[in-house]
Parts: sequence; C-alpha cells; structure tokens
Amino acid sequence: MNEIEPKISIIIPTRNSEKTIEKCLKSAQHYYAEIIIVDNFSTDQTQKIARTYADKVIIKGHERNDQRRAGAAAATATKLLFLDSDMVASRELISELISILDKAEAIIVPEVPFGVDTFWTRVKCAERACYAGCDATEAARAFTKEAYLELGGFDEAMISCEDWDLTEKLKAQNAVIVRSVATLAHDEGHVTLRNIIQKKAYYGAKASGFTQIHGLKKAMLKMPLLRKSLWKGVWQNRQKPALALGIVILSSLTTMAGAWGFLTRKRT
Repeated sequence: MNEIEPKISIIIPTRNSEKTIEKCLKSAQHYYAEIIIVDNFSTDQTQKIARTYADKVIIKGHERNDQRRAGAAAATATKLLFLDSDMVASRELISELISILDKAEAIIVPEVPFGVDTFWTRVKCAERACYAGCDATEAARAFTKEAYLELGGFDEAMISCEDWDLTEKLKAQNAVIVRSVATLAHDEGHVTLRNIIQKKAYYGAKASGFTQIHGLKKAMLKMPLLRKSLWKGVWQNRQKPALALGIVILSSLTTMAGAWGFLTRKRT
C-alpha cells in the first residue's frame, strides 16, 4: 500500500478471482501507484487478499464497465491503468506508463499470454500472439485521467467491447495513442473449448452497443476469422500443423459463437 501522492491509479475489477489476484496485486506494487480493487461481490477469498495489497477496495457490480467506472471515480492520480485480475504487470511497465502519459493521452500495452500446459491453452496463447500489433484487436489500457473523463469514461450501457469503444473514440479525436515497450503477462489459465465458446457467445450477445455507435463494418473487423493477422499467424505456424489447425478451429468456433450470440440477443 502507498502513502505518498500517486502518479498513476491502477484499477482492477474482480469477481471470485482468488486464484490470480494475489499475483496480479504483487506485480502492480509501485512507489508511485495507487491500487484500487473494485469487487463484484466475490464469495471466495478475493476481498481478503485485496485488502492485504490494495489501497482501496470498493464493492460494486454489475458488469466490468460499472466496476471500471467506479474505480476511475475513486482514483486520485492524474493517470489511469486498467488491469484484469488475471494479468501480471511489472515495475518497469508502470514506470514506463507514468513517463509516456506525460506526452500521450492513451497507451496500448502488448500482452504476452501464458497458461496451464494443455493443447487448447497452447492454441489460445498462439492465437492471441497472432494479434500482436493489430489495430483491429488491441485497445488502450492506460489513459490520462483528463482524456478518459473528456470522453465520459467507459460507456455504462456497453457490457461488451467497451475498451474498443473508448479507443475508437480517442482515435476519432486524433488523440495521441502509443504502444508501450514493456508488456503485460496474461494468464489464460486452463482453457477449454466450452468455456471459450460460452464466453464469446455472451459477449457477442452484448455487442450491439458497439455496433450501433461504430457501425457493423468496424464491428465485423473484430471477428477472429476476418482478421488478416490471424491468417498471417496461421502461416507462421505452418511447421506446427496441429497448432495451426487448432488456431483455425478455435477462431472459427469463437467467430460463430460471437455471431450466434449477436444474432440471437434479446432486443429491448
């Protein structure tokens, strides 16, 4: 915990995240960082762990964007970093973000995936690696508080794609968005096809807000099978045919799941 005036507030939404949150919080410790946990009524040890390491613990639902907005509202620093509870940062990354945000309004932080060594976890990590540097898939994760507030923060009505939405709005204003050199490690855990498909279908059902604001064409570019970088990655993995085929199968299923969720969503 930090008792000096912070230069960056690190906001981490959680829900039953006891398996990953301690490693995340330890990695986010920095002399100039304020750590804010916004927990969605966890029933495991998440809140207990959070209170050991975080400067503030807020209890708030209902969705991730609500938690992020609550964390930003409680932030005292002039710079914001939004992490997921299964990410691992570093002091070098946080120092770099503090420095860059003196000159830029937002930062895209490259992610390096890892997880339990199973076939589908390796496939998922390889698929994510295909999207490194791809504008259609990467979104800003760190912002100046001024730029964040000028755009109204994460759209409270947008359950899915809220990070892409904020990045697109920044681009529309010609904001200075840069990529960091340091990376985030992203724990994919134990990947199963069932869990991935269910998750994609859920977020696909909630993607109408992004489509209404930014258009169907831009939304379709977010679909895995339509990303040029995916096929470039498949080609680069051609010497590993099982892995390359797995990437194609996984991206095909997640594209279909997202599309199915979108087309069968409840309309209000």
